[in-house]
Amino acid sequence: MNAGYGQGYALVARQLEMHYRYEDGITYYRKAIEADPRCGRHTRRWDRLMRVGQEKEPLEQLELAYDNGQRDKPTVTVAAAG
Repeated sequence: MNAGYGQGYALVARQLEMHYRYEDGITYYRKAIEADPRCGRHTRRWDRLMRVGQEKEPLEQLELAYDNGQRDKPTVTVAAAG
């Protein structure tokens, strides 16, 4: 797998979370965002971080997603509140 291909890491993360391995999935979402900050999976990662009880990092990730052009409802809401 090309280390610069964030979408590949996001696909692995999705498979892990489908098997309820949320912590492992979050690890791969982190790799996806490191490889490509514009990776379109920021919102999904935010949801998983909230599911495992983290609060600060999800908001930071939504702001990062907004700054990189993602304009879905959660990112726009956080940007408007921030």
